Amino acid sequence: MQEQEPAELVRPQGIVLDWARPALRTEYERFTGKRVDGQGWSQALMIWDALQSEVCEGNTAFVEHLNTSQRNSLRLLVDFWTAQYVHESVPKVLRRAMTLQAAGNPMEEINQQPQFSTFDDYSTAMYQLFGFEFLGADKSGQAVQDTRIAAARTAACQRIAFETYRQHAPEELVRSQLANNLYRSQAQLAGDHNLGATLAYLQRSDNDLPVGGTIEACPWLTEGKRKGLPHYLWDIHQRRTVRVEGLSNEVTYVFVSHTWGRWKRSDVPYVSIPGVPWPVPRNTRFDVESMPEALESQAEMFMPARYIWLDLFCIPQDRSPLAKQEIANQAAIVGRAYRAVAWLNYVEDWSGLSFALQLLASFWLDSESLDGESIGHIIRYALRRNSLPTNARLWSGFSHNNDVLKPHFHEFESSDGWFTSLWTLQELYLRPDMLLCNRSWEILKMPSGMPLTFDTILAVNWCARERVNTAESNQHLEDLLVLLMCSGLDPLLDPNPLDPLLLGSRRHCSERRAEAIMSVIGATDWYKEVTDPEQHLVVNQYAVEFLRELSCFDNVFLRRDDGIIQLAVAGTMFPFDAREPDSKSLLWGGTSDSHDHTSVASWWIADDGRVMMPEFGIVASTESELDEGLDQTLVADVVLPSGDSRECQMETDANLHQRLRDLAPSFMKHAICIRESGRGICKGVILMEIKTDPFDDAPTRYAKFGDFRVSQPDQIQDIETWEVGEWEVY
Repeated sequence: MQEQEPAELVRPQGIVLDWARPALRTEYERFTGKRVDGQGWSQALMIWDALQSEVCEGNTAFVEHLNTSQRNSLRLLVDFWTAQYVHESVPKVLRRAMTLQAAGNPMEEINQQPQFSTFDDYSTAMYQLFGFEFLGADKSGQAVQDTRIAAARTAACQRIAFETYRQHAPEELVRSQLANNLYRSQAQLAGDHNLGATLAYLQRSDNDLPVGGTIEACPWLTEGKRKGLPHYLWDIHQRRTVRVEGLSNEVTYVFVSHTWGRWKRSDVPYVSIPGVPWPVPRNTRFDVESMPEALESQAEMFMPARYIWLDLFCIPQDRSPLAKQEIANQAAIVGRAYRAVAWLNYVEDWSGLSFALQLLASFWLDSESLDGESIGHIIRYALRRNSLPTNARLWSGFSHNNDVLKPHFHEFESSDGWFTSLWTLQELYLRPDMLLCNRSWEILKMPSGMPLTFDTILAVNWCARERVNTAESNQHLEDLLVLLMCSGLDPLLDPNPLDPLLLGSRRHCSERRAEAIMSVIGATDWYKEVTDPEQHLVVNQYAVEFLRELSCFDNVFLRRDDGIIQLAVAGTMFPFDAREPDSKSLLWGGTSDSHDHTSVASWWIADDGRVMMPEFGIVASTESELDEGLDQTLVADVVLPSGDSRECQMETDANLHQRLRDLAPSFMKHAICIRESGRGICKGVILMEIKTDPFDDAPTRYAKFGDFRVSQPDQIQDIETWEVGEWEVY
């Protein structure tokens, strides 16, 4: 008998997969209504200078209007032009190159001049960023956003490498090559003096922290998901939980991320703590009764905030409506905090990590040389000469296989808490600029005192790890590289709402997994209605109501040893798996100006994770009726499972129809569109029919078997929608 769609099911909008932000030039002209005369680099430089003049005169309306990605991009450019972490001659030379281009000199001739022939990776990234932001209006929003993402990574790594250079290079070298101070408020600026006013304004409004490795946290979250304040906060000085609505002044608080759930003691009753309105569970990791005193002793570290948000003291430890409200409000609670810190109560000190980061950053500078010797090598020599004794291991109790390429994840999980928790994964995505504190609440900093955000650590790892010479590495650096590889947090630098679901499959959560991750994805409405979040779990992981609200089936391909799909397991359309937590991968992120195909609105999810498809858009098929009239020469990128490897095979510019015919010829297969754009670009999934009893009247059964993307414009005009009764996709 055919399964019926739930009568009460409301079609969700799904999560947003397109969050491109316009270029600064476009935004400036739109906001001010000004059109600057000229063209090319001449016009770009005039707009840039006009923007700086406005800020210098006290007109900050445009800067205040910018969204996070645009504002951070502006900060990256201002940092570069004022030589915050590059020798001051570099931006001057680059400005000269732009001026020559504005005067009509071809770039090919400019590059032949010695002073313009070689720029480091950081300068090149900033040059590209400036061009995408101010040069041409023909760049797509997605192309601009991708350039910002890459620039933020590069700049964060450059900042740490620059600081390491200043700290450890010979004094005479620093004087001759890097005479400027890293964080000067008064300096010889590499360009218009108006830049100084912009820099000072941005530094003040950014809480004196530079842009980290992530250009914007969770850009898919709507303003409605980011609004609101916590119901409770912890008053550090009064040592008590207070209601936020009773506070008269503007509330400034620090969010504290930590783990305790899997060490909760079930053999003792909850404890009453003075100032906390509810009993608090004990755990074996730290003494919760001593927390009020410990937090007050660190009041100076939390300044200028008087309050902190700590789950044990700010969420009632029950299943009350208020507790559920606060759990669903995590995007606002974490995102609106003045600062976010992670309390890693199992780490004794930061000496090992600080040394490892400086060593890693030195490899970033290997491409630069002085008198024929690598600058990175000079720094590593100084590091080995000047380093103090450090812990034998980076993390207390951290262990891994000596083969860095094959870490033992489960062994890693058993010895670590914060890096393997599902709850902290959500918090990191909401605040990638999180600072790290050890057991004694000491913040991880560079030797100069510059605090290090988590996304900065990721950026250094991303940019420099491929340059590491193992002969010059050490145990601290190996520990760091393995830790970051095991945690799988690289996607944090280019975030996508599906990544937390993928990474979440590898994270620990004793129960109610959807609660631990729903806020970062922006799917919390289901939580207000459901009475038992654990009643219907898809592949024993996430509540089906949560997945229905997501309504997203995009960009996830399946990895199998042999490509065989078992009927006993549903969920092939989702980015998680019950049997193999790391067996699915994300590809082809959000595309500018793309949208769901109209047929996707008809799909719904059964309680066991099957996706029911009453309608679908056919791009290619092995069934003659569905394939009739379709372009048989259609070219696409295709991802399909390999029969002899855990990795999938990706084939570019393949004939999509021919690939469907060649793949398992005895099975019916269809290429179904999920997302499309007005330029004739589309992407979707390849479904393969599962053989069933021919006399069974059950719906036709399919399993997702691969992915495809048509990336060449104008290959497809209209994708026809077919009504088929109902297909079951396992």
